[in-house]
Amino acid sequence: MVLGSDVGLVETCSLALCGLVGRLSYRYLCNEYIPEWVEHNWKRELGYAPEIRYLTKGWYGFICRSPEDSARSLAKKWMVGRSSMMIKRWRLDFNPDTESFQMRHLWVLLLGLPLHFWNAAAMEAIGKYLGSFVSLDDFVMSAPSRNMGKILVEIDIHGGLPEIMEIEWRGRRIVQRLDYLRIPFQCSYFHKTSHLRKSCKGRVEEEI
Repeated sequence: MVLGSDVGLVETCSLALCGLVGRLSYRYLCNEYIPEWVEHNWKRELGYAPEIRYLTKGWYGFICRSPEDSARSLAKKWMVGRSSMMIKRWRLDFNPDTESFQMRHLWVLLLGLPLHFWNAAAMEAIGKYLGSFVSLDDFVMSAPSRNMGKILVEIDIHGGLPEIMEIEWRGRRIVQRLDYLRIPFQCSYFHKTSHLRKSCKGRVEEEI
């Protein structure tokens, strides 16, 4: 079967100019909740709620009314409780079964963070050093017992995730330990992201 080149052309052009696709970084939501969240958050930003398309594998489509609104939405960090909605532009070859984000939103755990760094400015600076700062965990910040900071950062997961970082402050240098909450697709053999142990080529090569 061959479709004419003008079939669906208007819809395709609209999607290419104004369409976004998104996925939650840590959890799924009931589809019934999504319109309420979009109405509350996107309408405040754009003045209206974009059209929603429910896709598979936890993906959602959002269709704005103009390319400018699409660009504004793409530039904003969208929080959903303690999770976040990662979004990117729709592409003609978009496939929910194989699509992924190279830049992922990860909760970074700052183990044993010194007390004098327990403030928004210091944690935001750490987040910007690691990637692109998204948010603080307000619950952790307000907890009476503190031994670990927690920040949401947009990080390139394929570039490797550091386990420590050095912080220099007023002539003093400390080594800050880092951990990550629920890293997606982490190989338990080489502790690298983007694949699982069963598909780890390095493990297979070493065992041969």
